[in-house]
Amino acid sequence: AYVTSRGLRIIDVSDVKNPNEVGYYDTYGSAYGVHAVNGYAYVADGKVGVGIIRNDLLSSVKNEGSINVTDFRLIGNYPNPFNPSTTIVFSVAKETQVILKVYDVLGREVKTLIEKRFQRGKYEFKWNGDDSRGNKVKSGVYFVEMVSGNYHAIIKTSLLK
Repeated sequence: AYVTSRGLRIIDVSDVKNPNEVGYYDTYGSAYGVHAVNGYAYVADGKVGVGIIRNDLLSSVKNEGSINVTDFRLIGNYPNPFNPSTTIVFSVAKETQVILKVYDVLGREVKTLIEKRFQRGKYEFKWNGDDSRGNKVKSGVYFVEMVSGNYHAIIKTSLLK
């Protein structure tokens, strides 16, 4: 892991010739140090002091190699956990309809984020933690689903207030 001026970036260095960013945590300030121990990362930040992040939540973007836009992929979201918003990252291999929805832990639809055609490429969409009526959702676990043609994927995200 290393720290940037805006947050903590998690780097997989298992292949030292090809390091790969696998996660990101935005500290909303000027992060300048990190120490990871016993399943937690402690991030020193000029704005918030010390942030404590559980390591199993750091890697919201799964390590699946480099992003290749010949694939349909729901890549992940950052930050995760989030408050008040998170950015969902996905790619499409060709022009196609994409549907992105959010569900609660009981499987109830919270909101349809996207339902439109996209050209081939990598995209990011910001979810502000609101439901279909514009109300802020409660703290908890949510699932983001992407459907595009035969492609279907779901990721888990957490809102912490």
